[in-house]
Amino acid sequence: MIRNASRWLSGLRAGAATILVVIVATLSLVANIIQVGDSIPAWAAIGTVAVIATLIYLLARPILQRNLRGVWLFNSVRLTGLVDVENRQALGHRLPPEQLFSLRRIQTIMISGVLDQLFQRHRDDVIEFVRRGGRAHVLLLHPERVRESLDFAWARYDDDWRTYWTTNCNEAQVAVDGILEARLDREQGFQVRFMCELPPNLGILALDSHSLNEAGKGSFIRVQPLTFSKWIGRGTVMTFKKTGRNSANPFEYFSEDLYEQWRVAAIDDEYISRRRCELGIGQ
Repeated sequence: MIRNASRWLSGLRAGAATILVVIVATLSLVANIIQVGDSIPAWAAIGTVAVIATLIYLLARPILQRNLRGVWLFNSVRLTGLVDVENRQALGHRLPPEQLFSLRRIQTIMISGVLDQLFQRHRDDVIEFVRRGGRAHVLLLHPERVRESLDFAWARYDDDWRTYWTTNCNEAQVAVDGILEARLDREQGFQVRFMCELPPNLGILALDSHSLNEAGKGSFIRVQPLTFSKWIGRGTVMTFKKTGRNSANPFEYFSEDLYEQWRVAAIDDEYISRRRCELGIGQ
């Protein structure tokens, strides 16, 4: 324990010393640049740079610290490929970013969830994406089968949870209807499958290839773990980029999970045909 504490303190001193050297060197360099031609006194130049450096430090301080494992926070972010953390309760983060469908490097998107608002507000973006050659794999909550599964899912323990997920099933049907009304299911490159029970998480996988089995450096995944007590519209959403071939990183972990959800999902042509008839849409 003493050895670990000594190692931690040594690392802390080394890290602090490195940062201090960088700051001093930067201050000296910038002060010399500002003072070119002796047009500005040295004390004024150094003072200006010191103020700027202080502001930069205050902004960077949250990542210039070690966690309980003794690892620099910025190093953890680099190793995991974390590029964003969102609070879905904030109004600006209730839907997937619409820019997702306009990224030219992204060729395949797999997205799971209820998705009623996606196909109400951004249906044209999805249509444009598949028409320019993209592939969209949509993994929807099955409106009927998930409703039936609530008697056996964790939602059965609380009436509010059951009511909430019943509402989600109804809204998933709104998403299905939106897809059918736009004839998106007839578009080449568009596929829809159904989750028949509550999933462990919801996600968006964006790949820079046309194959689900290939992910280049431009690929990323946006994932929201589900919990007992929080609704879908709340909670934390994390985005991880692909960091390499290491299968232990979060991108690989969550993308493999989403692949498996897709693999075991249902293709329910009978339900789709029935909804078409109820909506008065021809085959």
